[in-house]
Amino acid sequence: NFVDLFREVGYLLPKESIQINMTWIVREDMLPQNSKGGKRLSLQLTSNVTLTIVAGTYGDSLDPDFDLNGSPDMIVGLNAGLYAYESWRHVVTYLYTHPNVTGVFTDYNEHSGLNCASLGGSKAR
Repeated sequence: NFVDLFREVGYLLPKESIQINMTWIVREDMLPQNSKGGKRLSLQLTSNVTLTIVAGTYGDSLDPDFDLNGSPDMIVGLNAGLYAYESWRHVVTYLYTHPNVTGVFTDYNEHSGLNCASLGGSKAR
């Protein structure tokens, strides 16, 4: 279970000065069965690391700012399929209009990675 990797990060960080609140967006059918039918599941991994799993589509059915009282510090999409899924357009637009939010993405094939710049209206390089 790779969630345990983030628990390890919590053990390595100074508890009195760093608090990490991660929110993962998943399809509704990917939430664990023990989430009791809710669309949000929170896990306290360590005293300074919290993981919240939310069901929905980022920027479409969910507010990009969640309950943060402001913008997130970073948006990470692993194996995202930026070019393959139209729903990422909301995220790219959000990042464009919030230049202080860092976006980090990996993709699963060269074609998607090469052409994802077109989501923001740019030409692929």
